[in-house]
Amino acid sequence: MSATATSVCLNLVLPLAMQDAVVDWLLGHPALQVEFSQHVVSARGPWVRLAPGEEEVQGSATRVQIQLIVERTLAQSITDEMERLFRGADGGYWLTPVERMGAFRVEGQQV
Repeated sequence: MSATATSVCLNLVLPLAMQDAVVDWLLGHPALQVEFSQHVVSARGPWVRLAPGEEEVQGSATRVQIQLIVERTLAQSITDEMERLFRGADGGYWLTPVERMGAFRVEGQQV
C-alpha cells in the first residue's frame, strides 16, 4: 500500500482515562476502516497539565498516543468531531505528512 500526496499521520495524545472511549469512537466511526496503533507515552511541555503527586515529581504526564494514517480531509473531520465530543479533555493532536507506507508479509501468507 502506498501513501498518496494527501495522506497524513494523525497523532492523538490523550489522558489514559480517555483511551477506551476514544478507541471505541474510532472503531465505530463510519469513515474509518484503517488500522491504528496506540502506545503509552510520557508527555512533557507547556500544554501538558501534570496531575498532583507522581506526575509533578516525574515532570511528565502518562498519556496514550494513538496514531492513524488517513487522508488529510478525513483527519480534519476527525479532529473537528473530537473537539466537539471531547472538549476540555486535556488532550491534543498533530498531523505529519506520510511520504510512503507499506507492510512486511510472510511469503505465501494472505492478508
